Parts: sequence; C-alpha cells; structure tokens
Amino acid sequence: MSKPKELLYQDLKSFSDSVLFYIFYNMPNDRAQILAASQLSDRGWVYVEEEMVWVKQSGNQFSRFNAYAWQEEPLV
Repeated sequence: MSKPKELLYQDLKSFSDSVLFYIFYNMPNDRAQILAASQLSDRGWVYVEEEMVWVKQSGNQFSRFNAYAWQEEPLV
C-alpha cells in the first residue's frame, strides 16, 4: 500500500475559503490547520484570537466568517 501524499501549501491554493475554514476548524493541532490558516491569511483573512473569529476587509466593509452558520457575513 502506498503512503498518502503529504499536503503541501501549494495544494491549498485551489481550495475555496469554505474548505480552508473546514480544515482550520476540524483539524486542530495538525499541520493542515497551519497550512489552511496561512492560505486564509494570504487571502486577506485575519484571525482575531480574543474573539476566536476570522475577519476580512474588502474596501470600506468588514466581514467575518461565522463558523456556526458556515458563511461569510458583514461585520456590523
């Protein structure tokens, strides 16, 4: 049986934000979580540790990723 291919940062570039959030929230303490966080950060997302939420600025508007509703929503 062959060994599974190791997940690389380049592999994540084609993943949607939703998939990256899935990896981040469902693979704690795993290298994949770190890679997903790096890719999200490169896409403009910032993790706010105190609130335990990802936020993003687009122009003059801010949004956050709601992990309970599993969607991006405006930050009011």
